[in-house]
Amino acid sequence: MISRKNIVPLILFYAFLLCLTLIGIQLYDFHSPKWLLTLIVLPFISLFFIKNKHEIFGELTLNEVSEIPAYGFLQALPSSYKYLSKTALFFMILSLARPQEDMVPKDISKEGIDIIIALDVSLSMLAKDFEPDRLAAAKRVAKEFVKDRQNDRIGIVIYAAESYPIVPLTSDKQTILNAIDGIEFGELKDGTAIGMGLASAVNRLKESSSESKAIILLSDGENNQGEIRPEVASELAKAYGVRVYTIGVGSEGTALSPGRDRFGNIGYREAPVRIDERTLYEIAEKTGGQYFRATSEEKLKEIYSEIDKLEKTRFEATIIKQKADVFYKFLWISLGLMIIVFALKNLLFKSIFS
Repeated sequence: MISRKNIVPLILFYAFLLCLTLIGIQLYDFHSPKWLLTLIVLPFISLFFIKNKHEIFGELTLNEVSEIPAYGFLQALPSSYKYLSKTALFFMILSLARPQEDMVPKDISKEGIDIIIALDVSLSMLAKDFEPDRLAAAKRVAKEFVKDRQNDRIGIVIYAAESYPIVPLTSDKQTILNAIDGIEFGELKDGTAIGMGLASAVNRLKESSSESKAIILLSDGENNQGEIRPEVASELAKAYGVRVYTIGVGSEGTALSPGRDRFGNIGYREAPVRIDERTLYEIAEKTGGQYFRATSEEKLKEIYSEIDKLEKTRFEATIIKQKADVFYKFLWISLGLMIIVFALKNLLFKSIFS
């Protein structure tokens, strides 16, 4: 006959394990849930041993254990031992069921924009209507723009009477910033070849696999040089799906502008500001971009800020449903409890009754 003294703690114990199982089912998915069915058998096995008085504590029967002298906590150890054994088995079965949890995707694919900045470096860019001149101001603002475009590849093209790509498309922002710092007047033959500058920029982008490609073309004068006309270059940009944002740089009216004397020396005098706005507007219109006029450095910053908003990086989140095995957590708990049971059985109690 099973006494209430034996059965009540056992019922409470298995009720506790049932609660743990239900919590586990809520928190985890199980790859091999059939193993959980074996948990149903555990209470019946315990009842069988209790009924037949075969519940073993180490080398002692239950009757023998009851005769242990009252050495404080030692009286509680036999029941602790058998419950620890069952708990270890419980966590072992949970680990065999392979609990899994959803993995949080670490990588979200981001599609950046490929951008080429085409910068006019002709003599007129040394005009003093910006501080200290147009070229220095354009470089400062371009650097700020580059710093803000963290997910994009950016390249730099300079042009005057001819064009030259100084930085290919790259995501290495420090390389781009260093290249901008190094831009100086006099690197190219003087003149303004807008078509050449634009064509060179398009050439940098035509092999790009990015779905979004843009050019920021900055000029302060009129097209007067180059083998490629601006309208031809803009058709090329359109054909490759490149949007072109054009910026005319220069104050209204007159500006303290540079010029060369007969000896080739640079001098300054007040001169009318002439920008080929019609051409710049048509380039932008044809390619789906926009034309801006920058009459000051502050206005130039606002323009770059506006372009930044228009050309936002496209994010394409890919949610991948993946599961991560966490069975090892339960396995370690089970092994830890087994070690404790082994220590109680083979070390502590043997030392007490030796």
